[in-house]
Amino acid sequence: MFDVGFSELALIGVLALIIAGPERLPGIMRTLGRFAGRAKASVAAIRDELEREVDEVSKSGAKESEKNSEENASEENPEAKSRAETKRNDGQ
Repeated sequence: MFDVGFSELALIGVLALIIAGPERLPGIMRTLGRFAGRAKASVAAIRDELEREVDEVSKSGAKESEKNSEENASEENPEAKSRAETKRNDGQ
């Protein structure tokens, strides 16, 4: 996402040291680290939740598609209807 090299990070570090001073810099870095960790954890949780939702939708879509194909087959062939009913009853 960001193209930040070593020289840019070194420049930011030097500026932070000059602006904040050596006494406050460790506390600032610790706070920034905590913030970054929390942000990363939140993004991971959101990603996991979205993946679960997509999986549920795709599974329900597959079941719906299977049900529709069984219904279409049963309309064309009465034997297929009895097989679909048997298959449905076996699954329960």
